[in-house]
Amino acid sequence: MRSRTLGWIQDAGELNKLRKVVEVFKLSDRPLDIVESQKLVGISLDIGRWADNTYVRLAEALGFIEYNRETDDFSLTELGIDLLNSEPNSMAERTIFEKGLLSYPPACRILELLVNYGHLTKFDIAKNLGFSGERGFTLYGKENFIKEYHLAPNKSAKNKIISYKEGTADKYARMIAHYLIQMGWVESVEMDLKYEEAGAVYSARTPHAYRITDQGRKAYRRALGASIQNKVTKNVSFEMLASGKMAGYKILRKRRSLILTHLLKKKGKEVPLNEILLFLEHNGLKSKEEEVENDLRGLINTGILIQRVSNFVILKEKINLNIPTFAEEIVKLGEKIKKLIVNLKSTLVNIDSQFIEQIIQEAYSGKLKARDFEKSVHRLYTEIIGFEGIPLGGPDEPDSLFWYHAKTKKDSYGLIVDAKAYSGGFTITSSIQRAMVSYIHNFKSKLEKNHNVNRSHYLWVTSESKDTQKRLDYHTQQIEGILKVKGAVMPIDSSIFLAEKIKGSNREDILMEIEPLFYSKTIVVPKMIKQILG
Repeated sequence: MRSRTLGWIQDAGELNKLRKVVEVFKLSDRPLDIVESQKLVGISLDIGRWADNTYVRLAEALGFIEYNRETDDFSLTELGIDLLNSEPNSMAERTIFEKGLLSYPPACRILELLVNYGHLTKFDIAKNLGFSGERGFTLYGKENFIKEYHLAPNKSAKNKIISYKEGTADKYARMIAHYLIQMGWVESVEMDLKYEEAGAVYSARTPHAYRITDQGRKAYRRALGASIQNKVTKNVSFEMLASGKMAGYKILRKRRSLILTHLLKKKGKEVPLNEILLFLEHNGLKSKEEEVENDLRGLINTGILIQRVSNFVILKEKINLNIPTFAEEIVKLGEKIKKLIVNLKSTLVNIDSQFIEQIIQEAYSGKLKARDFEKSVHRLYTEIIGFEGIPLGGPDEPDSLFWYHAKTKKDSYGLIVDAKAYSGGFTITSSIQRAMVSYIHNFKSKLEKNHNVNRSHYLWVTSESKDTQKRLDYHTQQIEGILKVKGAVMPIDSSIFLAEKIKGSNREDILMEIEPLFYSKTIVVPKMIKQILG
């Protein structure tokens, strides 16, 4: 799973540009990975590399596109479609932006701070926004700003301090406030500031100070609702819960998402702090009370309505928690693997049962045993299925090259193979497609020349495929259009079934017979193998 910091926006300034961002995903009619989406958004908005990334993140934060962390790509949501169906600058469009912003916790947090504390600078807001103080949520500090501004020698130097002196959390505060200004919920009102240190008095003036408007108060009341059932559902993603720059961010994200998971299960009831600690320990995260207290402060500062009553915690709203699979799903995956192993062992007689169990577990291991899976796939296709081959797997290399020498060269062919160990199932992304294009470009001619074969195909061998045929068609057509090479996806159960059929046969030309499987441009299933081999 890649590290992304979603939900926190710095340099995507204009809400009205989101329509063009969302159009990119509609026109593609398929999920786009991070590289594709940034490139197409950059072209559409005529902006640079960093800004294209932040506009994609803004569209995701407001719910117009959704992120699939298993495949590391983005796709259009119903709210995004609603945005495109609305007229620009219409009340319908405004209502859709309102839905997006009120479901975005940090926007609600800033409204809450302004309702409760009045006129605030970006520095005041940043101290109480998100996980301030952690890496990725750094603070410049109002006192530092005042002193440096006061000591600046001229107006030009002072303006540079206003423009550039801020921490990451300060920038988040300023940017999100800017969205609220565009909605008419907040207004920017300059503020005079003073700071005293060691008898010296320093003064400054900042334009980055904000007040809530009457419209903003009404919007905040709509977000709160009259009850938990009437509150606007907040969208909270795993990636929002700690910056990828923070040491140990994976543990932080998991712990915080598990806290929210447990509070959600309690449906607004009081939860003792000790109960949360026990739940974390049950899920493999033995935590200190002060760590959980710090997490709760950060979650509240992110904009999630959590109430503390003595030593009890209450989640006071509904949230849509978009997180990876944890304990329950790990158990389900284990049961699924066990069932697959049992089913294969009961039907196959020609392959060592211990090897079947090993390769299936490796296929679903994710990164944990990815290298072992590559080696086992090489063994399966050479020692058992019967190809000749060499293992590779270095940087910019496929995992294996296989070849079959028929009696005549015209019937001889090769395979360029990439083994993919995915716990949640394999989906071809554009980056995976590009990698295969590179493998074919760099190794096809070597394979055919060095090993005396007439043609080559490509093959992904994986745990299971989650692709639709339409999505698979897109990627295989792209590869065929570039390099005139066809291929397929072979799930591990199909690979084992193929090996079983071959081991149980004494036909000399069997590898020639099965060649159509490898250029079928589809997900090879046992039924297809039966149709060829009986």
